[in-house]
Amino acid sequence: MRKYSLHIKIIIGGMFVFFVPFLIGGFITYAKISGSVETLAREKLSQIAMDASKIINLNLVQELKIASTIAADPQVVEIFSTGNFRKIDNKLIAIGKRLGRTDYDDFILIDKKGIVMSVSSDIKRVGIVLTD
Repeated sequence: MRKYSLHIKIIIGGMFVFFVPFLIGGFITYAKISGSVETLAREKLSQIAMDASKIINLNLVQELKIASTIAADPQVVEIFSTGNFRKIDNKLIAIGKRLGRTDYDDFILIDKKGIVMSVSSDIKRVGIVLTD
């Protein structure tokens, strides 16, 4: 075993006295902070997911109100009962214009079998079976 001078022993001892508490404190701080950051991130993501679900729910409720309004329209009910779906094409176009929304591609009426019976924009879509 090699003998070190007092000068070297003081330097090495001072380094241990200086660095060991910092390393221990650093590890403790890292452990606490990483847990806190992970908890905060989890809470934030949960809040974002809840906010997104509320927005989606509000949009779906609004869309269901529009669909219910169209379905409850007396003219729509009458046309559906008579089976003359050409009369309702103009009604669907008028509804689209009245809403003034550009995010709708098309308004369609579908019968019980899933067949497109009336379309507000492209008449070529009439007769498409949506149950496949």
